[in-house]
Amino acid sequence: MEIRGRREQFHGMAMLAVALTTILVYAWKLADSARVEDVLFLANASLFSEPWRVLTSTFIHRLAPHFVFNLLTLLWFGRTVERRYGAGIFSLTFFGALWTGHMSMLALGLLPLHGISGGVCGLYGLLLVADWKDNPYRTVRQRPEYWLYALALIALFIADRLGLTPVANFNHAVAIFYGALIGLAIVSSHRGKFAAAGIVTMVITVVGAYRWEMPWRRLPASAALNCAVHLVPPGDVTGNPYVRTIIRDEPARHKRLYYIDAGGRAVLLSSNSRASYRLLPYIGSAWRVESTDGQCLTQFVVTRPGVIAIE
Repeated sequence: MEIRGRREQFHGMAMLAVALTTILVYAWKLADSARVEDVLFLANASLFSEPWRVLTSTFIHRLAPHFVFNLLTLLWFGRTVERRYGAGIFSLTFFGALWTGHMSMLALGLLPLHGISGGVCGLYGLLLVADWKDNPYRTVRQRPEYWLYALALIALFIADRLGLTPVANFNHAVAIFYGALIGLAIVSSHRGKFAAAGIVTMVITVVGAYRWEMPWRRLPASAALNCAVHLVPPGDVTGNPYVRTIIRDEPARHKRLYYIDAGGRAVLLSSNSRASYRLLPYIGSAWRVESTDGQCLTQFVVTRPGVIAIE
């Protein structure tokens, strides 16, 4: 009884660790947004040299409603999964769904994403299969959280289609499918079915890595502007397509990267010392790179994909 009591004390610890990490990253984001993006987000780094960013990117939440919804649903489904199946199954499902869902978006040629909803969807998919009754209606009717979450995902899909807010719908679908595969492996007598989730993950990872990394390796050189040139405010360029841009600084000096907003103000995006820094800027946007003492190193206007070399 004493051993069992000790084990029960640890039920939910993995889920609580994930929840605490999510909260801390959100607090860090509020305090220093640029630094969080530099350290955790995938868009400015190579997937080959820093593959962990596939996971760390998802712990970033830009908007409070996004953060609150994901945190509450994590607590809702995560507690149930860990209590029933342990920290190992919780971690395999949550992090596996995060990884697979995010990589599936890259495999489609889409941008890296923020938010842990993929992991929550994986937990949801596992529970749907584990609690399956005679028919889908009975399963969903007996568990209000199942149909409420499904309605929330449908509402988000509609909002995305109407252009109200961007939503990674394909990420959600793939993550639910991944979680369902884990659920099938659990309820089945054949534990080898875990291999199905592994195969799906490997295939999506290979395709996603290829689709994300290859375009960065074929970028032509782009001309920078002389620092004496006055950068004209670009206006609102957020409706323009984004392109891949690499800022290359072989000495890897510490530098600050600014974009020029519609009013002509220089807005700090990053302070880093990378020899190669990736950007996904809008066409027409204007940029300035300065040393730590405020001296201009280079500036440029994005017209096409390319590499900007700092002399």
